[in-house]
Amino acid sequence: MVSALPSSGTGLTQTFSLGFADGNGLSDLRDVMVLINDELTLNGSCAVVYDSATNHLHLYSDTGSAYSVGVTPGSAVQVSNSQCTLAGAGSSVSTFGNNMTLNVTLTFSGGFVGEKRVFLNAIGKTVNSGWVLEGTWIP
Repeated sequence: MVSALPSSGTGLTQTFSLGFADGNGLSDLRDVMVLINDELTLNGSCAVVYDSATNHLHLYSDTGSAYSVGVTPGSAVQVSNSQCTLAGAGSSVSTFGNNMTLNVTLTFSGGFVGEKRVFLNAIGKTVNSGWVLEGTWIP
């Protein structure tokens, strides 16, 4: 199960609250991802993966073929691609039972314009949610 708040809106800077659940327990949940783009592709997107094993957020490159060094939620570290900047400050992760809430603070670049779709993916050791459209955003 995945969810995103806000599910729609506008603005250059936003902290997205992303909800994930794994019926097999959080120890089964390996990575969670948010992808913001016109279409479902990492290329030219603002895409972030959270690696629960290392407690690091990573921003995908412009081509979607690699991702940034790890950013610890709550840290002062920022990483950028041409579409957005991921800030450790304001980002956080919390868990309760089989649920994880990931808050991701993003600032979109001036060239990343028009309505974008917000897709989420929960990748578990035994189950993968696949990409789920959870909202729209206009930077």
